[in-house]
Formats: sequence, structure tokens, C-alpha cells
Amino acid sequence: MLSQNSDDTLKDIKILIDYFEKRDHIMVDFEAEAFEFLVDKIIVNGNSLEFHIMGGLKFTEEI
Repeated sequence: MLSQNSDDTLKDIKILIDYFEKRDHIMVDFEAEAFEFLVDKIIVNGNSLEFHIMGGLKFTEEI
């Protein structure tokens, strides 16, 4: 049985999938509105940025 937190995560991931599947065009340039919708927070750690996006997903980018 999934916990409430898991249910919320699955809902957020579904929203992410729907967001990109329903777009009229492929995102090739930075889009501020999409960035604000998708990114919950950014953590700066030395020479890396850790992006936390909806659904509890995160990834690190070296700068």
C-alpha cells in the first residue's frame, strides 16, 4: 500500500508528464514560465547546482 507521500509524488510526476506531452512545441530555449512551474528550489553547493523539481525529483549540474 502506498503512503500519502508516495501518492503525492505519483500525482506530481503525472502532472510533469502531462505538461510535456500536451505542449504544442518542443522546448529548445529557456522558458521562464516553465522553469518556475517545474523547479521547487535550487541548492548551490560549491561548483554544483542541485535542482529540486516537482515530484521530489532532483538532479545536479556542475558549473
